[in-house]
Amino acid sequence: MEPFSWPTPLKLQKQSRSRLFGGLIACSLLAHGLLLGLPWPAVEFSQEAMEPPPDPESVMDVAILPSETLPPPTNGESTLAEPPANPATEAPSSAVAPSSESDPIESTAPPPELNPNTPPTPPVTEPPLSSNSIDGLPSEPGSANLSETNPSTPPTLQERLQDVTAYEHDGTKNLGDNTFIIAQDWAVAGQPFPDKADVMQLPYELGETCLNNPPLRGTLMVVVDATGHFMRGPEVISSTGYSILDEQAKAMVQSREYTFSNPDEPRAYSVDIEVLYPHTCS
Repeated sequence: MEPFSWPTPLKLQKQSRSRLFGGLIACSLLAHGLLLGLPWPAVEFSQEAMEPPPDPESVMDVAILPSETLPPPTNGESTLAEPPANPATEAPSSAVAPSSESDPIESTAPPPELNPNTPPTPPVTEPPLSSNSIDGLPSEPGSANLSETNPSTPPTLQERLQDVTAYEHDGTKNLGDNTFIIAQDWAVAGQPFPDKADVMQLPYELGETCLNNPPLRGTLMVVVDATGHFMRGPEVISSTGYSILDEQAKAMVQSREYTFSNPDEPRAYSVDIEVLYPHTCS
């Protein structure tokens, strides 16, 4: 008989671990058995859950017609159609009112009676376009008149002569003592030099308004025939310093306001231009 010996701590530790593992396995098996033995509810799949939701574009619009447009009831049947239980899921097999865009409902009201004594209605005519219309469109209220927007008629010579802004000085066009050199080229046959005509006194239309530079003495040349018609000119060969005054001198000759003596043959004339400039501006 072997003598009794106390187990060592290592052996006790191994025995406790094996007992612990065995207990855990037994508890796990017992729990699984209980769970598998419990009754589970049956899962029911409805037809509605299986069907996909309807496409909103494919669903037709259902319109409720007023009672006046429905036919009268026959055999005790009701004129009001019962709405479907679920119009979103059921097929639109019931009667659907036609759309107002594709097939409008004709009115059953009788046409109004025409009174023979009633005068016919005159046709509606559009109002005539005003003179202010642009490309067939009427002008807007408050817009400017076209006559105001169109370029106005250019001012006359008399109006320009009374406008101080029309006087632009250019003293380089006055020849001074060299005028006779150019005047010789105007002489006609039988003339060594153009005849000297009377001095042309040119009116000053600005009244007492003074210019920065006073007008100079100019020279105008012209050739006339025996009948008084112009064969050459009139032309200002030496300027007064202002083109507006030179234009005024030519206009006086062309309008016959300034005249020449009637010659027996074509003659050339040299005319000195003297502007009646105010003495207060000298």
